[in-house]
Amino acid sequence: MMNRLLSLGVLSLMVWCAGIAAADTPVPDVAALVSRFGGPHWYTVHLMGRRAGYVRWQAHADDTPAGPRLRIEEYSKIYFRIEAGPQEMDSRQVVYYDARLRPHSIRLWQNLMGRLSETTVDVDRTELHVTISQPDGVHERRLAVPDDFGSELSVMLAAASGQIGPGWETAFSAFDPYSGHFDRYLVSFSRWEETNEGRLAVLQTRLEQLGLAVESRLDSDGMLIRQGLSELMGMEMIRSTEQEALAEIVGPALGSGIAVGMAPTDPHKADQVSLLANAAGGAVTELVPTTSRQQVLTQSDGSALIVTTPEQAPAEALQLPITDPELAVYLEPNELTQSDSDAIKRLAEGIIGQERDAWRCAQLLLRWVHQNLRKLSSEPRPLSALEILQAGEGDCSEHAVLLAALAKSAGIPVRIVVGLVYVNGSYGYHEWNELFVGRWVQMDASWGRETVGAGHVELAKSASDRDAMLTSHLAIGRTIGTLFLKFDHSRNAE
Repeated sequence: MMNRLLSLGVLSLMVWCAGIAAADTPVPDVAALVSRFGGPHWYTVHLMGRRAGYVRWQAHADDTPAGPRLRIEEYSKIYFRIEAGPQEMDSRQVVYYDARLRPHSIRLWQNLMGRLSETTVDVDRTELHVTISQPDGVHERRLAVPDDFGSELSVMLAAASGQIGPGWETAFSAFDPYSGHFDRYLVSFSRWEETNEGRLAVLQTRLEQLGLAVESRLDSDGMLIRQGLSELMGMEMIRSTEQEALAEIVGPALGSGIAVGMAPTDPHKADQVSLLANAAGGAVTELVPTTSRQQVLTQSDGSALIVTTPEQAPAEALQLPITDPELAVYLEPNELTQSDSDAIKRLAEGIIGQERDAWRCAQLLLRWVHQNLRKLSSEPRPLSALEILQAGEGDCSEHAVLLAALAKSAGIPVRIVVGLVYVNGSYGYHEWNELFVGRWVQMDASWGRETVGAGHVELAKSASDRDAMLTSHLAIGRTIGTLFLKFDHSRNAE
């Protein structure tokens, strides 16, 4: 089933726990800064209460014609187990800073369960030039630099200089090369905490775009001691010794679904399915959205009733191409879908031929993907559409990505949906599509369903690009170990 979502969720957790960023503060001498922060500093990474990996962080001073410049290197490694077996993800990031301690160049190398990629980011006064080299080729894009673009060092410097305390707060924009997007960070002082390591400043950081809350603890020297995202599998990063960080790691086992027992009737053939849901430490409505085909109704005891119904085929459809400017974001090519590549364009044209009815074209594309991709129970690597086309196989992620690429190329706006699907007593993590043919229609290429049934529960949906899908993957992460479901037999029996 959907092991890839779990894998990407783990990576995103590692990313957000790897550091914090802030707007500019007074800049110290680089040599003094390296003397203070140099390192190496080691951290253990924990998921669901189990040690899952480590992070190594070190600052260096480079001699340049313009004087000493700061360079920070970070190495991360994560271990975990899923249905496909033990998995590893590791990354090495090098950030070069300018005289104002703002990143001016970033290099990132990643090995995600055997899939290698390299990201290069060059910063000028107004733009970031991002180059991603991955197995299917090289992809480039440019992003405008926000006015409040800063570096991760400013909060550390503020703590080291005694600026942080009651009432202190800051806001800034930071770029993350792992996900390839900017986010706005809102950082505020929460409280002092007395520990064996001395008094620590506890900071709360809110990421505006992703909606994540991060809690960080810094010592009087400005070094990060502990950081966590409790809402995402209890993710924590804790300062440690090198020996502790490198000790043998097995990694946590991440379940691929939520056990509910056997269904009273087949949910995929039912007119309606009712599930009783509970969420540990929060509200079900924060994890499961109400949509056009599912209702989430809060109950008096704090639980929720999730009622799902089947998608309906559209009564009428638009003619292609669909050019509504408001839907343009769902048609844009990118390094995930590559809908502007010759291979994808030729394939889409060959499948739909002279057909221009959007719904009929959507059906033709779905049938081709379902019939021509060999089915895998698990493919955890984050493959692009061209890689999938070359491999000729995949799990539900690969089916959804390839259908998204073909739909875009044909002129059909498309989203990728992540959620849960009922299979043999469990709701497993799954991925499918939503295509706009005059209205949005949910379709499942891996199952060969032109309209999904009531056995599909939506958790999130987004444009089919890596930036937007990160939010969807985090929605999956929030439910792991926190969302509990069971059939409401009284309602399903009606």
